[in-house]
Amino acid sequence: AGERFDCVLSMATLHHLPLAPALTRMEELLRPGGTLLIHDLRSDAGLGDRVRSLAALAARLWSRARKGRLREPAAVRAAWREHGRGERYPTLGEVEAWSRQHLPGARRYRHLQWRYTVVWRQG
Repeated sequence: AGERFDCVLSMATLHHLPLAPALTRMEELLRPGGTLLIHDLRSDAGLGDRVRSLAALAARLWSRARKGRLREPAAVRAAWREHGRGERYPTLGEVEAWSRQHLPGARRYRHLQWRYTVVWRQG
């Protein structure tokens, strides 16, 4: 209780939580000058994202082919389907909007394979 940290990391978690209360709590956990790192999943929006997704899919397939395994075992695929049932991932535009509102000055990064990162340093 009351402990604060130099860095708070949210890794593929934020999409499971109510956004505003989660961001508020993460900010509360930071020491002055601390860094908040959010790395999570995003949805495609528009033609540019879909083209990048095709590149990501090709990269993923290439990586799996090099390992000799194009598909995960059926049980693993089923578990991921169940895990993701009903989840909604924000678009990068939505990430930009909420980060501007809640984390002014944050830097945002788009990654292949449907991910993004937000880096914010508490003022």
